[in-house]
Amino acid sequence: MAYASRFWVSVVAAARRGVLIAGTAAALGACAADPFSNDDWNPFAKETPAGPAPVAAESLLTAEGTCPEPAADAPLPRGIALEMTECDVVRFAGPVESFEIGAGEDGVRTLVLTYQKGVRPGVYRFVAGRLKVIEELPPPAKPQRQQRARPRA
Repeated sequence: MAYASRFWVSVVAAARRGVLIAGTAAALGACAADPFSNDDWNPFAKETPAGPAPVAAESLLTAEGTCPEPAADAPLPRGIALEMTECDVVRFAGPVESFEIGAGEDGVRTLVLTYQKGVRPGVYRFVAGRLKVIEELPPPAKPQRQQRARPRA
């Protein structure tokens, strides 16, 4: 009986080794077939366009500093944020106080809007019709109080 039990112990040990080797091979084989190599598994991994859509001419400030009337069903902006169009900012901040239209180094339209007062005073810089930089204006200087001369007794 001792011989038979040693035989079965060696058979069981060999089977365990075989299962271990087969399991390791299967695991390594699964690593070779990367399930993440196909981008269809993640809807957020899709290629995105290079940037936001080009700005339509109706959303650009005219040479007179005005914007065309928005469509009746167009939502009003609730604030000012980067990537907004020129006219969206004007509709929120109010009539333009000061503006400068120009062209950048590569010929792209640039616009600088300056609001000294209003809802959001500041300097707004646009490139290609989209808001890129918002600069806060320094607070206005407080007027100095005049000191009264004290009468001498």
